[in-house]
Amino acid sequence: MEKDNHLTLHGTDLIDLCNIYGTPLFVFDEVSLVENFERFRRVFENSYPKTIVCYSIKTNNNLVICRILSEKGAFAEVSSELDLYTALKAGFSGAKIIYDGPFKPKEALRKALEEKILLVNVESFKEMEELNGVAQEMGLEQAIGLRVNSFKPPGFFKSLNLKNLFEESGYCYPSCRFGFSLEEIPKAIDYLKKMKNLRLECLMTHPYTKALNVLIPLLKQVNERSGVELKYLNIGGGFDPGVSSSTSDLLLMQDFIRRRLHLRSLLDERKGTPSIESVGKSIADKIKQNLSNLREPTLITEPGRFIVGPSGMLLLRVDQTKIAGGYKWILVDGGTNIIPVIHHRRKILMANKATAPNIELVNVVGPLLYPKDFVAIKVFLPQVETDDIIAISDCGAYSLSSSTQFLYPRPAAVLVSPKGGVKVIREKETFEDVLRKDKLS
Repeated sequence: MEKDNHLTLHGTDLIDLCNIYGTPLFVFDEVSLVENFERFRRVFENSYPKTIVCYSIKTNNNLVICRILSEKGAFAEVSSELDLYTALKAGFSGAKIIYDGPFKPKEALRKALEEKILLVNVESFKEMEELNGVAQEMGLEQAIGLRVNSFKPPGFFKSLNLKNLFEESGYCYPSCRFGFSLEEIPKAIDYLKKMKNLRLECLMTHPYTKALNVLIPLLKQVNERSGVELKYLNIGGGFDPGVSSSTSDLLLMQDFIRRRLHLRSLLDERKGTPSIESVGKSIADKIKQNLSNLREPTLITEPGRFIVGPSGMLLLRVDQTKIAGGYKWILVDGGTNIIPVIHHRRKILMANKATAPNIELVNVVGPLLYPKDFVAIKVFLPQVETDDIIAISDCGAYSLSSSTQFLYPRPAAVLVSPKGGVKVIREKETFEDVLRKDKLS
């Protein structure tokens, strides 16, 4: 992987890429992207042949990335009209598109029906009515799924657990707003009987980890209530590629206390991530063992981060280093404006010092003017100097599609092919690009 002590990708020197395209720079590995998708599909199809793999467009909506996956046989999961537009432009046919999300304006629903998409996963009675009205106007019948939400408010004392306070209770249990509650599902099934232009074919929930415990009993309930054997079970996404760990405000607080007590840091200790092979087999076994006499439905999965996350890295140039508050701070030219999630603990390498040992504890921070503009918190790196290039791994998901123009234009992105060819898949923005839609008069 090294040339002149530089990191390379399929023989391409990453420092050369920085010199040509500037930094920050996203670099995507086509081999990794395709291998991740094909591994995921192979695992599930080997365990459960009736499987559909829908790439989650919102995870990375770059047209080249989406087109590669479309050409490899992926379906698409879209969550907005922009996602739908992107999927169609990238080459996904309507028959290979599923529409999720709690907000679907009538215009978006109309476009989805015009394209004859496979499924619309409905999340409320109001949406059901609107979709039925649009389908009636167009003289169509649309297949739908019901998104199920198994949320139940915890008891008072359980809600005071520190983790719950930080991540759930204090934010009014934010995930509860999605889909139909378990108590609403029978009513929703009965309500559907009035919707002459909708046809129930699917039950859906997210994430996959608890999906089947919720969906299989409901599958049986739908059959008993209406005599319908549903065609699809959609278990959503949330599949972990296992290439980075994560932390939280609570864990950072605990780490601060441990270090003050001269105890070993636990930030980089990873809980074992189950392999996708074991996940796929477990899901297939659970379906087969619990269906009773019902026919096997087609399984729908919606991976995004598993496929595209490990295929992307971000190259950042060191502007300066400084000591403050007892820590060494590394200031680089990109931060949460282009990788918004600060709680991922990604692998970090020095692209121009590939074999140098990690010897100093540092914080890597971006150029924005607020305190939590972190790229990495409390990580060990080689001796860092101005103009060094830092390579951040696992940056393919929720980066290009979530990046902003706050203070800085968005950076370029390139794709490196198996033989080392380089293709620009997004041009670097200029100041004029940022202001192009503004009007002075």
